[in-house]
Order: sequence, then C-alpha cells, then structure tokens
Amino acid sequence: MEVQTEVLNDVPHFDDLFPLYEKEYEALSQNKNATLWNKDILKTKSYHGFMLFHLKELVRLRMIPNDWPKEFMEKAKSLNGEDLLLLAQNSGSEIKQTRIDSKSFKKWSFEDLLFDLYKFQSADELAKKDIPKERLQQYQTLEKLFETNQSQDPFIIQLKSVFKILSLLSNGDPADHFEIDLKKQEIKRL
Repeated sequence: MEVQTEVLNDVPHFDDLFPLYEKEYEALSQNKNATLWNKDILKTKSYHGFMLFHLKELVRLRMIPNDWPKEFMEKAKSLNGEDLLLLAQNSGSEIKQTRIDSKSFKKWSFEDLLFDLYKFQSADELAKKDIPKERLQQYQTLEKLFETNQSQDPFIIQLKSVFKILSLLSNGDPADHFEIDLKKQEIKRL
C-alpha cells in the first residue's frame, strides 16, 4: 500500500470564524485572571500560517507549562543557539576543531527549539518543511555534542534530554510518502 500525505496550505474560508475569535478575545481580555492568546493569529493569510501560529500558541500556553519543569524553563528561556553550543561542549576546543560558526547559531532561541520539537511531535518528518535547513543541521550538531557531554550538572543533563527527544522525534518512521508492505510488515520511504 502506498501512502502520500497531502499538506493543506490553502483552505478557502479558513478565516470565516475570525470575527467570533475576535469576540472571544475581547471577552477574555475583560477577565484579569484569563490567559490571553496572541491576537495576531487573526492576521494570518493562509491556513498553513494559521496552523503554525496555533501550534506556537499551544506550545507557549499549554505544552511548555505542562511538559517542562518551571525552574528548567526559567533557566533555559533566555538561551539562544550559540549559548546552547557553548553549554554542549566538554571543552572550548571542540568548536575550534570542527570549525563551527558559533555566531550562526545565535539566530534562534530556546523557545524556537521547543517550537520545532513540537512541530516534529505533531507532524513527524513533515515538520522539516517549516524549519530552516541550517537550523536542522545545527540541531544535529548540538545533538551529537550533548550526547558526548559528560557533565553531571543537572541543567546540562536536562538539555541533553531535550536534544535526545528532538533526535527521536525528528528521525522517526516516514510520514510524507511511503509504502507499507503488509506481507513483510515493513515500511519503506518513497
């Protein structure tokens, strides 16, 4: 059996309910205890953009508070890719030996990393279409560095776990275009 995922980028009338979301937002904003979602989602121009924005808000409002220890997030939220690269090293010589351009890692934040992790959780390999190639390569570099990091620091161990989870989610079974051989019980990427 051949399976091919059809990605819905443009859906006619995807924004038809935006006026109702606007009313919901206004009602929520009257309640001082309510957690507000980012109203800019109502400015999205495509279904794909809307879904990415929606996931980002779910990550911010639900997944991060529910899935990650508060103390860990307090410490990690201000980090960027370059900070993670420095923390991943056993010694400063690793960057020099591999000639890694550490400044290029500075373009993304820890929150971007978690958003990308949840993209993989939601879309498997299809998430790669929504993550810059350079960043995917940087994640692989960081995964390898954290894997070999021998630190016993609890924060470093937690970061190692983040990259292990990212590695597992980003290297799963095919989800875009594949074949299932029911007799052999195999899945083959096409």
